[in-house]
Amino acid sequence: MQNFIKKFYKKKVYFIVPFLVIFVFASIYGILRRPLYQAKAIVKLENSFGIEPTSDEVLSRVLSNLGKFNRISSASSIASLKDKISIDKDASSGIMEITLRGNDYNVVPKLAREIANIYVLEVNAKASQLKRGIIKNQEIASEEYKSSLKKELAEAKKQLEESEGKMERIQDQERGVVDNVSELKAQLAELERTREDFLKIYTPAYPDVVRIDATITALKKRLEVSPKESDGRLKVERELKDAQKIYNTLKENWDEVNLENIEELKNTKGAATVISYTDKPVATTHIIRKRTIFVMGFAASFLAGLITALIAVFLDTAMLTAQEVFSLTHIPVAGTIPYFKSFSLREMKIKSKGNLLLEYESDNSVIEPYRLIYTYIRSGAFTAGSDRKAIFFTSAERGEGKTITASNLALVMARSGKKVLLIDSNLSSPSINILFGIKGRRPGFTDLLNKGVTVEDAICGVTEFLLGGLGVEKAIKFKGLDRLKIITSGSPVSDGTWLIRSERMRLLINEFKSTFDYVILDGPSILHSADISALVSECDASLMVYLSGKTSKSSVRSAILRLNPSQGNYKNKPLNGIVLNQCI
Repeated sequence: MQNFIKKFYKKKVYFIVPFLVIFVFASIYGILRRPLYQAKAIVKLENSFGIEPTSDEVLSRVLSNLGKFNRISSASSIASLKDKISIDKDASSGIMEITLRGNDYNVVPKLAREIANIYVLEVNAKASQLKRGIIKNQEIASEEYKSSLKKELAEAKKQLEESEGKMERIQDQERGVVDNVSELKAQLAELERTREDFLKIYTPAYPDVVRIDATITALKKRLEVSPKESDGRLKVERELKDAQKIYNTLKENWDEVNLENIEELKNTKGAATVISYTDKPVATTHIIRKRTIFVMGFAASFLAGLITALIAVFLDTAMLTAQEVFSLTHIPVAGTIPYFKSFSLREMKIKSKGNLLLEYESDNSVIEPYRLIYTYIRSGAFTAGSDRKAIFFTSAERGEGKTITASNLALVMARSGKKVLLIDSNLSSPSINILFGIKGRRPGFTDLLNKGVTVEDAICGVTEFLLGGLGVEKAIKFKGLDRLKIITSGSPVSDGTWLIRSERMRLLINEFKSTFDYVILDGPSILHSADISALVSECDASLMVYLSGKTSKSSVRSAILRLNPSQGNYKNKPLNGIVLNQCI
């Protein structure tokens, strides 16, 4: 579990980068995201005449009217406005609900109301246009009908008047007949009373009675033959009734065609009205608060970073412990440089002297790991019975801390009383001069091999350290700094292989070994140098620095096979030990 945590910590960049990227995007989204509001307007329709609130005519008028709203004018596209509108219509009740969605709290209700108002105006304008046409047609038809009806009414009136005249004449005739019959009846009644009076005195044969009987008989005959009713009365009455009926019907039709009906049509209300609208918009149900967005973004970014880091850990074949290194290489671990909170190595870009042990003269916990490496070098396991003074430091990949390790080991050896020479043999990427603050262009390792420069001219000591900016206080505090000498890489060369393989190289190394107790060579990484085999062959022993959790197992195998192509005892191999660097 401890190794897993260490690996996870090594891969923290795989957690940090996805976490930051996703969380930053989520935060920006939460900050810039504007809530979505909706407002409604309800319209009552008698007839829409095929006009819709989303028609181009309606929306173009709406946009032109709302041009004063700057936030809307920027999106003055009818198509984009259509996407914000939804219509819900109830055919049975004629109620239409217009819903508008948008991001502006103040503009959304105004825009919904404007759409409803413009829509009602368009529908009513269409209704008015159709109504005017209907009224005009009705007026024309009414005038034509009235003209025809007027003629029929005049003719019916004339016929009625004629029938009434006939009826009056018949009535006059009937009145004369009635008067004559009444007179005869009166005479008959008188004669009958007179006869009755005579019969009381006389007999029916009495001449006056006979004469009265004859008169009575004559009067009765006259009453029998007198007309009881005028012969043409019934016919005239039927004609009069028909004439009155026709006239009354035509008169009613005349009244119905009166222009009041047309005026009533003109005064009818429009086909659409706005019933209600929303004064304050409401947020839609799917709105997510900014705080929720931040929480979700944090959770998502944390989860994404964690998953990415875990994948990187499981795919990582780098080793963390000395046991893992030995199990893979079968080469003993010369020592382990642990991680210190106040101590970090900077191999790739060395810009300060804080990586050297000069800063930690009184801190044995920092110096002790390098003492253990020095102890391993002096042990029989490393020397195998022979004096191994020239020690070559390398690594499988760049940036594993070999330069810092070689430099600090040289300081520990000098501190223990040994004369030590530190050579920068990494011709492609020299850095010892930067680490020790050696300024100016000085002759160095390549100049000794190529130009015949003397060793005295190439060697740098305490004086050069102090002049270069290492610091007098640090140099005084650190014991044995005067026993450390340095040879920088020297003048740059295009191809240093022939220099390293030269006889001059062998003679120089032997000369250094006779003068110094130890010669430490800081070399290039194995997988990025063509000179590595030549450098290793000229030294007595070599140590490979392995950065814990960085270099893959396949790179380590390739580096070892490149130096140790044969199998056998590690003591007889060019690579004699591995330094596990956990400090970076």
